[in-house]
Amino acid sequence: MLTLKNVTIRNFLSFGNDPITIDLNTNKLTTITGRNLDAGIDLTRNGTGKSTIIDAIAYCIYGKSVRGISNPKLVNKLIKPGTSMSVTIEFTCRKGEYRITRGEKPSIFRAWKILDDGTEEEITKNKNELTDDIVKLIGIPRPLFGLLVLNTTEQQQFMELPEQQRREIIEELMGLNMLSERAEDLKERRRALKNQAIALESSINTTQEMNKRLRDKIDALEKQSSQFETQLTVDAEELTREIEILSEVDASTEIEILTEISELERREGELESDLTARKRELVRLDREKTRRKRAHDSIKKQIDDLQNELKAVEGGICPTCGQEIVDDREKHISEIMDKITGLEAELRDVEWSDDDDAQHMALQEDVTELEKELDKVAARLDELSEHDLVFETVKDAQNHELLLEKAREALEGLSAKENPYLGQIATLNEEIVDVTDKIEELRDTQKLVVHVEYLIKMLQSKDSFVRKNIISRWTPFLNRQVAKYTSTLELPHRVIINDDFTITITDLGDTYDWGNLSRGQRQRINVALILSFIDLYEISHDPVNLLFIDELLDAGICARGANQIIELLRGQIEKKNKTIFVITHRQDIVDKVDNNIEVCYQNRISTIPALEVQDA
Repeated sequence: MLTLKNVTIRNFLSFGNDPITIDLNTNKLTTITGRNLDAGIDLTRNGTGKSTIIDAIAYCIYGKSVRGISNPKLVNKLIKPGTSMSVTIEFTCRKGEYRITRGEKPSIFRAWKILDDGTEEEITKNKNELTDDIVKLIGIPRPLFGLLVLNTTEQQQFMELPEQQRREIIEELMGLNMLSERAEDLKERRRALKNQAIALESSINTTQEMNKRLRDKIDALEKQSSQFETQLTVDAEELTREIEILSEVDASTEIEILTEISELERREGELESDLTARKRELVRLDREKTRRKRAHDSIKKQIDDLQNELKAVEGGICPTCGQEIVDDREKHISEIMDKITGLEAELRDVEWSDDDDAQHMALQEDVTELEKELDKVAARLDELSEHDLVFETVKDAQNHELLLEKAREALEGLSAKENPYLGQIATLNEEIVDVTDKIEELRDTQKLVVHVEYLIKMLQSKDSFVRKNIISRWTPFLNRQVAKYTSTLELPHRVIINDDFTITITDLGDTYDWGNLSRGQRQRINVALILSFIDLYEISHDPVNLLFIDELLDAGICARGANQIIELLRGQIEKKNKTIFVITHRQDIVDKVDNNIEVCYQNRISTIPALEVQDA
């Protein structure tokens, strides 16, 4: 593979004395834009030194700029005394790593081979011989280099070239001019392709074995996942049935009824206790009344007897013997009076008062009220006892409600429960590596091995059939690539490269000349041809890491077409590890690309500020 690693520019055209190094091997798509600070208030992107980069690369390798500027006039007009103009390129090819420097004032061209230990060995030859050697190392003639690597609108596009030049370019692409020297090279390529095929096949086998192990794990996990889902369904159905059964009983209503029954029974007990206490008190009062009446009657009789005795004694007659009292009659009267007074006091103590009657009556009313309330409680209990209750106690009903709530919570938990195997299955699926591309690459490599072997055989024969066969083999390939790219770019025209290398452009059966097409159509065909030629060159020669597209998208290409071309270029980077620079004035193109190099032109000197900051 030809890899142009970097270019360093000093005092070349508008670039000044401070060296500017541009990395040419980034494997990225980068736009190059300009900003002319000398243009006044209305800044312009023209004349900033964007295309100077392309001129510098062509000058360094081939000794001539793309735009045909004479070498002495490539020197910056503001060059300082004692300094020189130079362009240096580092590159690698199949024969090793090299560094070349070409310059003016004084005119020089030097080259070094960089050895494995990092030291440099200068190649000492005159400029012409050294240029020839470097061009051989690069392996691409200057006209073809301008088409495949440094494509710019400053040079004629392929379709604008005379037919003979177009034919020579296609022959160069197909390798018809170096059949003999390519035979040995192709043998090396065949060996490399076979090794590549072996490596690919080994990698595919290893990956497929790993994928099989992963799929076995996935199968086992999917079974577990299925069992998990089945069990989840079974558990959910059982809980649903349990909830349905538990919901058939209105536990909350029974709790209300049982709570009321419990309260009524408690109240009934309280009422019965109060009623019994009051009835006992009534009995006690009745007994007390009877006792007092008897005591009253007894005391009253004693008082009456003493009053009779008093009357007899006052009449002077002894109440006991009926004889006349002779001595101490007054004393006897006093004693009887004292007894009467004491008995009267006792009589007052045993008399049944109004308060006692009121207390008795109040108790009787309480008993009546309690009996009424007790009857109501009993009636309500009888009414409640008619309910066909499932539970015997409130606690039993509450336990039932708790069971129902737990069943519902368990069902919700099942609904929210995640399958633990799905994440593992997804992770393992992500680890499976798709080998389709590698298998396709292996097939392509095997086909390429067959093709290279065929080429070697044909190259070693002097029969002119080789040429015809190469043409018949590569022309369809070239036409397929052109058709693929023109289709991607939504061109209705068919561009056919014939076996005699003439080109036919048709649409719906009509044939068109190049001038019949619009500018945008011509530019898209140019892009399709460039990419097709690169594909052909890299499959029949060595791949090249670099491509410049200089203002090819600026004129005649609509925004949609520009976007399609940018996507095609991204595909080239992804598939071929290319580094592509698009020199453009269009901001819409810049906006579609992640990387941009801005060339600033100020005080008649071009600089690249981003690279200067990086170097600093």
